[in-house]
Amino acid sequence: MSGTRSKRHHYIPQFLIRNWADETGKVWVYNQYTQRIFLTSPSNIFAKSHLYAYQSDLESAKNDVFEKIFSREEKRVSKILRRIIATIRSGQPEILNPEEALQCRLFLISMARRTPESQSRLRGFDGDPFLEAVKRLPEARSMGLDDPEVLYRNAKVREMKKMVESNVNAVFASGTLPRDRKKAFAHAQETCMLAMHVKDPRHSFLLGSHGYSYTTDVDENGNSHVSAWLPIAPDVAIALTDWPEDMNVSHFEDQGKEKRFARVVNESTLVLSKCMVSTNKQLLKNLRRQYGGQAGK
Repeated sequence: MSGTRSKRHHYIPQFLIRNWADETGKVWVYNQYTQRIFLTSPSNIFAKSHLYAYQSDLESAKNDVFEKIFSREEKRVSKILRRIIATIRSGQPEILNPEEALQCRLFLISMARRTPESQSRLRGFDGDPFLEAVKRLPEARSMGLDDPEVLYRNAKVREMKKMVESNVNAVFASGTLPRDRKKAFAHAQETCMLAMHVKDPRHSFLLGSHGYSYTTDVDENGNSHVSAWLPIAPDVAIALTDWPEDMNVSHFEDQGKEKRFARVVNESTLVLSKCMVSTNKQLLKNLRRQYGGQAGK
């Protein structure tokens, strides 16, 4: 409805989460912090109230302009990714036109900055943006405002700090700053997409709250290469690569290699993500028994 502000913002898009849903439209979730495994609707997970809201000052209403940007992006990309998944499963090559390929690559780049956990990992060195801004005020030192103990005694200041940090995270996630947009487009034009397809349901991918998972390969010269994989379905994960053409699809002829690859991707998800979804409740039980909560370790 026109003019309606969205309050609940999904950092993992619902159209992706639905790819893990059962016949009732629900997904199995494993929360590593609580150790709970439960069944729920895609709308209930990987979301946070006003996550991408922007507020110009404490008296202003929260603006959901960034959430609308994400919604438009998801609407464009969801149809392309559904088509990619269907053609991979059918064994047919997927031909993307240049605009479709660019939209998919920009979406993959966007997902690297979008989740709270990936933001913490990428921006952990930024410190306290609010305190740094206050320190630059001419009167800061004379008033003791450069001392966080003095500054944060004031409830209004603490509220303002929370607003500023939320704004900084929302802008970072959106990638709308000119320098960020320039980097994203350059990266999107320099890379292509590679898809990995696992055929055995026992080797299915998890979808984690961090978004991306990582694998490391060592070449014949002993050099390590890290790949970032975004699972887009239980049996399909996509990465950006420097391969010469888009939508190269790799299938595992060797069941052992398929199992190892899925295990490595899922282990990365376990380390990076607080919560994860699966089509398979038993898989989540096995992971809980084996690893017992690895998030953040």
